Amino acid sequence: MKGLFLFLLITSVFLSTSAAFDLNSSSLSIAENQSAGTVVGEINASASGGNFTFNVSAHTSQSNSADTPGAIGISFFVNGAWTANETFFTSATQGSVKTKSFSTASKPTKLKFSAGSNINAWGYWKITSNGTVILANPNGISGSPIGTQPYWVDGDASEGTVANQIHTFPSQSYTFSLVDGNGSSGNALFTLESNGTLKTAAVLDFETNASHSIRVRATDELNSSVEKSFVVQVSDVNFSGATYLFTNAGITGREGPNQAQVDSNYSGTNLANSVTINTQGIQEWVVPADGNYSIEAWGGQGGRGGTDSSAVEGGKGTKIKGVFSLSANSALKILVGQKGLGGGDNIGGGGGGASFVVLGSNSPLIVAGGGGGGSYHSTFGPGVDSRIGGNGKVELSSSTTAGATYNASGGAGFQSNSIAANHAGIASSFTNGGTGATGKTNHHGGFGGGGGGSSSYPSGGGGGGYRGGDASGFSWSQSVGQSKGGYSFNSGTSKEDSSTLGYNSGHGRVIITQLSGDFPAPSNQAPGNLQSVSPLSIVENQPAGSVVGEFNATDANNADTLTYSLVDGNGSSGNTLFTLEANGTLKTAAILDFELNASHSIRVRVSDDHNASAEKVFDVNVTDDANDNS
Repeated sequence: MKGLFLFLLITSVFLSTSAAFDLNSSSLSIAENQSAGTVVGEINASASGGNFTFNVSAHTSQSNSADTPGAIGISFFVNGAWTANETFFTSATQGSVKTKSFSTASKPTKLKFSAGSNINAWGYWKITSNGTVILANPNGISGSPIGTQPYWVDGDASEGTVANQIHTFPSQSYTFSLVDGNGSSGNALFTLESNGTLKTAAVLDFETNASHSIRVRATDELNSSVEKSFVVQVSDVNFSGATYLFTNAGITGREGPNQAQVDSNYSGTNLANSVTINTQGIQEWVVPADGNYSIEAWGGQGGRGGTDSSAVEGGKGTKIKGVFSLSANSALKILVGQKGLGGGDNIGGGGGGASFVVLGSNSPLIVAGGGGGGSYHSTFGPGVDSRIGGNGKVELSSSTTAGATYNASGGAGFQSNSIAANHAGIASSFTNGGTGATGKTNHHGGFGGGGGGSSSYPSGGGGGGYRGGDASGFSWSQSVGQSKGGYSFNSGTSKEDSSTLGYNSGHGRVIITQLSGDFPAPSNQAPGNLQSVSPLSIVENQPAGSVVGEFNATDANNADTLTYSLVDGNGSSGNTLFTLEANGTLKTAAILDFELNASHSIRVRVSDDHNASAEKVFDVNVTDDANDNS
């Protein structure tokens, strides 16, 4: 009876002593404190040296004349050559199933059906491999008429059939995942993409654990799998916490710096491009990492009285320091107090501005009071203490009100503006922008709520503070006539003040130093100039593992080691046909067939030690091998 219609089921069965492929990886190492989602390295798979054992099942269809009494031969294309033809089965009836086990030196890339010299015709409506479809006839098990290609072969090649029919196995590919089992204790700290890219799922700490074990499974195109454990090393980041210095950005007077002035002043420092001004003078900065931070604030000094003499000097700003636990991405508002204006024209000096560090909208962390403005009288002389402005106060106030106004205006508090005087204006609280009060003939209070100076005796403006300092009162006695510095505030731990730190002359400042926690990684530049050393080309039918070419790149950080990998994305359609070693060596992961595809597109990533990377698409050309046409 002429006509055998076959349904082939190719089932891969890996023996415990003969794995079909092995698991490997690039260097799996990452510096501590990197953000979740940082690339650690690449897992890859490559064919092993052991034999490949599998079953082939042929399902005869119910098509008319599908049964045959004749023998069917089968052979496989392995490592660039066909295996010897062998008998698959000798006969089959309609609806019968024939199964046979085969073993080849490595995974085959093609199979060939061969009909004998007799007149028996036979065919197949579907080929699968563990559920992976190799070929399927849209008519299903009913099949197609004899001679329909590519579903029939015939020993005498009659009725439109051929004597030999070749079919290609699915291209070699691997899908990777993390699985439970021995060596999987660190799995929860990582994610593994299906293409083998391993990333962190948490911030890793070297001091807590310097290594983590993960268990990886790779599944190939035939649903066969191999598992292996890997160790991810966490490296120590050995550098001390950064110190950030916030200043008045070179600006003097009652108003603080704008964005352009801050940008110019911080250029080339670790604050470059990281300070934002939304309200003029109030510098907004985002905490870079979790940890404990030391914050030291200095209040601005008060301005001199109406002559350039130390006898009418403005009071000095106080220094306040504490330790605070801050969270990454928290927003701080920082106001750096400025020195009050004064001197030279018989007018009292403006009060110094306070320095503020505030968490979020209006939660103060630390405030350093500004000094009071110096007073002037035509009969001034040395030793008259009431004429020298009072220093910023180390006393920590719970009040947020402004200081008292007399002839000069008092300093503003954290929440309350001062009252205007005869010749001096209103000093604004921190919550109202922190502008210093206007003073007579420009003897203004410093930015940070300093009170304005006046011409009537005594005449020094009060210093800005958490609670503002009083202006000079109506007496030359020191307790009344001396202007007062602003009060301070400190919600931190390990508190220090001017009793040990001393007082500040000139403009204020804020110094923030990270003491512990997750130190941010140092700056790094990504690699560049990714290219292949020579044209990427290979003759078809070369065994898997054949070298195709090499990649290299450059990196501004000369001490970095560059690592190469294949990644998904535009132009990555051919990635599964190749492996790319960490050193940049590109190899085949399958036997390439010129007739199927003369070129393949791959996408390559180069990464440095800090996981900065660059990507580029390359074409691999496959050239014809004439010996493959027989």
